[in-house]
Amino acid sequence: MMRISSSMSYTDMKAYLMRQQREMQKNQFELATGRKIEVPADDPTGAPQAMRQRTRMHEVRQFIDNLEEGKSRLDQYDTTMGSMTEHIQRIRELAVAGANGIWTDSDRYAMAVEVDEHLKALVDLANTKDAAGRALFSGHDVDVNSFRVVWGKPENSDREAIVEVNYNGDVGRVEREVERGEYVPVSIAGNQVFWATNESMISENFTGPNQDVTGGNDQWIKIDNKEIFIPAGTTLQGLADIINSSNLGVEARLDNPLNQPANTQFILDTTIPHELWLEDIRGGTVFQSMGVIQQPEGGNTGGANSRRIGLSLFDAVINLRDNLWKSNIRDIGGQDLGNIDYAMRNLNMYRGEFGAKSNRLEETEKRLWIDERTSRERLAQTENIDFEESIMNMQALVTLHQTSLKVGARIIQPTLLDFLR
Repeated sequence: MMRISSSMSYTDMKAYLMRQQREMQKNQFELATGRKIEVPADDPTGAPQAMRQRTRMHEVRQFIDNLEEGKSRLDQYDTTMGSMTEHIQRIRELAVAGANGIWTDSDRYAMAVEVDEHLKALVDLANTKDAAGRALFSGHDVDVNSFRVVWGKPENSDREAIVEVNYNGDVGRVEREVERGEYVPVSIAGNQVFWATNESMISENFTGPNQDVTGGNDQWIKIDNKEIFIPAGTTLQGLADIINSSNLGVEARLDNPLNQPANTQFILDTTIPHELWLEDIRGGTVFQSMGVIQQPEGGNTGGANSRRIGLSLFDAVINLRDNLWKSNIRDIGGQDLGNIDYAMRNLNMYRGEFGAKSNRLEETEKRLWIDERTSRERLAQTENIDFEESIMNMQALVTLHQTSLKVGARIIQPTLLDFLR
């Protein structure tokens, strides 16, 4: 037989009241926060799902921020290239006029002066920087001016002018992550977009197609930012074959114009207008030993055993300006006008590519906003409360708690102290 004492009644009543208070506290948390999960133990199944949805929402918002910044950058590219197009169109008009025999040498001199001003404007635009001071057209090296100029006094002119414009950046790309593992380039190297003609790099004085270019070691090279493996024992002809199978905008070939073994030429031709960018990487020495570049980084710096043939947009404008100063009508209406047209075509090609890329980012952003809204809805389904139901539960708990207090006061018997008062 179990003996029931007054202390057991106190203990049981206290336990009941504490349980009700915990339930009321939990209900108060739900009403105050609008969420039904305070700790994972509240819903072992729903808590991990809520954490995943919340993580996805933060992730999507970061991707959207990346997209916004990328679109802003692309818009700035479009604006800058649009301004350059206007200057080039005017330069072309001056070239057409300068090739007309009705104009005097003085007229062409005035045209040359105007072309020179447009050239300065083009260089300034090519060195455009964004609001954070990062160069737009310097590839991945955004902390430098994209182009540097050399000043001099051209023939038949009476003033200092720009005689050379050299690319100062690299061929790396600025990218933005727009989805997990998905990156979109939002930059362009200036030695690609501001180029007029295809370029050829000619290196000569090789002993023949079978000359080993590796020094007996595995080698790595990089052409226009693409890494290429060159196995030990590769010959000059083998190097050309490897390059041609690498899906680059470059073709390699051998030539021997003097028909002498010791005068074999190794030639790289671009198939789309841009400046070649050549590097030895991972300790390799292929291009250095061939005299193609001077140092491992290479870039656009030619070696002692090579020469380059090709014109940038700025070279084309400089040649036109100088021929206007010299009244060289044949070149003005011939190669100069043609090179200006090539430069314009190349610039418009990249401008169209950036426009398509901007449209792609807009579509991606729309999809991400839908994804963010879906995650938010799923999160609400998982952890949000039904306010009407929670209020009714709270009222029921309050009523139950008050009733328990009243019942407890009646059940608990008076003690000896109550009789001694």
